[in-house]
Amino acid sequence: MMVYYGWVKKGVDPNTIYPILKEALKKMPDEHPFRGPEEFKKDNYAYKNKWEGDVERYSGEEEILEGSDLVYKANYMGGLVDQRK
Repeated sequence: MMVYYGWVKKGVDPNTIYPILKEALKKMPDEHPFRGPEEFKKDNYAYKNKWEGDVERYSGEEEILEGSDLVYKANYMGGLVDQRK
């Protein structure tokens, strides 16, 4: 299970940010399946992701910068769900 909350900077068109985010999320590392990779760059955008923990319990934060301007940020957390009866 994962929960997350993020925002796009006021005045920035989300339609320019979400394609970068979607592309980064497609590059999620198998060994750390927490959103996207540590870094992904495309054109003038840089996606950065940092996390703590493992698949049982983790938390992290991701951001997208346009040049040096922070235009997107999200925090997330999650882990395995106890399904014992």
